[in-house]
Amino acid sequence: MLLIPLHQRRYLGWGFNQSQSTSQFIGTELSLPLDHQCLERNKYSHSQQGLNRSVGLKNLHCAFAASVKVKDGTYILMDDVMTTGATMNAAALALKKLGARNSMPGV
Repeated sequence: MLLIPLHQRRYLGWGFNQSQSTSQFIGTELSLPLDHQCLERNKYSHSQQGLNRSVGLKNLHCAFAASVKVKDGTYILMDDVMTTGATMNAAALALKKLGARNSMPGV
């Protein structure tokens, strides 16, 4: 399981990643490891709230980068909410660029 990261500016403003504790609980219950470092948010973007899918996809274009730890495999992407799927899509594309076979939302 991979945690959808916040941009550092947003993390510093909030002081926490709101999906982290839920993801840790689910990972513990399902005996799945939670990786905090495989994905990086390298572009600040405005909140996705209220955006339609096409605007959301543009807002998050190239927002994520995957580390070289990505292997050919299936990844569950963990976030606190999913509406249009733009965040999940952007993160999945970053993983696929480095060899991930599949990724799925685990909101």
